[in-house]
Amino acid sequence: MKHIIMKFKIALILFGTSFFLLSFSQNKINGTYLFYNGNEYMQINKDTFKIFRCEIYAGCFDLDKGDSLLSIGSITHLKNDLFQFQNSDLNQTNNDISVYEYYDPNTYKDSLKIKFVFPYNGRFRINANIRGYRENTSENDSIIIKRNIGTFEGLVFSIYNLDLVSNGDFGDYFGRIAYTCKPSFRSSNKKINSLVITIPDLTNSYFARYFINGEIVKINNKTLIWRYRRYEKWTCKLLLDKKLSYIHNCFFTPIILIPELNNG
Repeated sequence: MKHIIMKFKIALILFGTSFFLLSFSQNKINGTYLFYNGNEYMQINKDTFKIFRCEIYAGCFDLDKGDSLLSIGSITHLKNDLFQFQNSDLNQTNNDISVYEYYDPNTYKDSLKIKFVFPYNGRFRINANIRGYRENTSENDSIIIKRNIGTFEGLVFSIYNLDLVSNGDFGDYFGRIAYTCKPSFRSSNKKINSLVITIPDLTNSYFARYFINGEIVKINNKTLIWRYRRYEKWTCKLLLDKKLSYIHNCFFTPIILIPELNNG
């Protein structure tokens, strides 16, 4: 019995020590980190990260007007100075999509005309088709596709961003490339041959926000390395954008980064 109690006490001590070390590691990295060229910064608070575009640069990129949030998500401590970042909004939601159906005498009976309405104001390409029919493409807000008369089952469409802006030092793009949807839509009126699909969530920010899915981040000596991009810890506090707006003029000189993650 004493042997069992001793094992239980040791297990509690080991668990408590592990929990303390994990909490210490995550609290130690708390603070505001500034990207080396000063155009964005990252905030870490316990097990959460946020990446913002600095206010003075926000208008130069593809976020919606007044929006500076590039990414938000959770942090998991792996070992030593390695952490894993995971976006909290990776899953695309189609809950706000609305569909208006009507009959257009100028549209063929064996075709379906779709007009898309969304806030995104950059260049785009629409790919759409009914299952079993060839996919059509369009670079304006309307598209006509073949279908069986009186049915919309199997409708699939994707809207691609054609204004991709390089985010990294190596020409890579961190945001979403496409908005894809398979709406479960059926019409009770067989004469309907036209749809208006409204997608209020398809904004500039939808494409521009960073897509971070279980990526490894190295944090040590007040330096954070993510995708070979270096962020330096400016303070242990979570600063607001207004307090950071002047830093870009006096902070880091751009340098060529070495892939340090491969050494971790």
